[in-house]
Amino acid sequence: MSFGTNYTSNPAAPQGTGLGAAEALLGRPISGSIRFLNGTRGFRRTELAFYGQDDFKVSDKLSINVGLRYENFLGWPWTEVNNRLYQFVGETQDVARVGTGGVPGGAGIHGDHNNFGPRVGLAWRVAGKTVLRGGYGLFYSAPQLDITRNLASNPPEFIVFAFNNSQFDYPAARPASAGFERPPAGTLNGATINGIHPFSRTSYSQQWNFSRQRELPLSFSLTAAYAGTKGSKLA
Repeated sequence: MSFGTNYTSNPAAPQGTGLGAAEALLGRPISGSIRFLNGTRGFRRTELAFYGQDDFKVSDKLSINVGLRYENFLGWPWTEVNNRLYQFVGETQDVARVGTGGVPGGAGIHGDHNNFGPRVGLAWRVAGKTVLRGGYGLFYSAPQLDITRNLASNPPEFIVFAFNNSQFDYPAARPASAGFERPPAGTLNGATINGIHPFSRTSYSQQWNFSRQRELPLSFSLTAAYAGTKGSKLA
């Protein structure tokens, strides 16, 4: 609830007059709003990952490490135990419960099932005191979406009630003692709508490095290296 200077300022000279604390004592806010969910939500997600890798010693001077990892974030970003998720549908400018109205079931989006991440590395002793090393890897990461940004925060599950009082109608103003109404279901009117692209893909980064190391006298060594990274399909 917001208390201003609407009912305590001097109408003839409002500048610098009025007191919010006094209006709180009068019990007449100029506006108020409440946003809430009825009850708690049970979010679920299953993350699967499998990998295999091995080292190959090609010769006394060359070793290679190769691997492949597969990841699947089933139900990303969340599923809800009672399907109390509503996806925004751009074609109809409305929301639809997951699994209805053309919205995929579960998390309300189509899954991304091709998250293969190769890795390769090598170490090569090109001379008695010089070694070259290099590596490359691809890594997936599913961004986290908290309850304020996921499909549980859409009407009708997410409920918003707001009121505004007229500065020029004190007798009819809604008093603070009346509190807030709590409708059984929310509407699109005035609501903030969350939507996730139905074909969202898992974010990933590619990382690579290359280095040259040289042994020096007195047990010293000198290394020059380059490391790079590139993010793709970022949220």
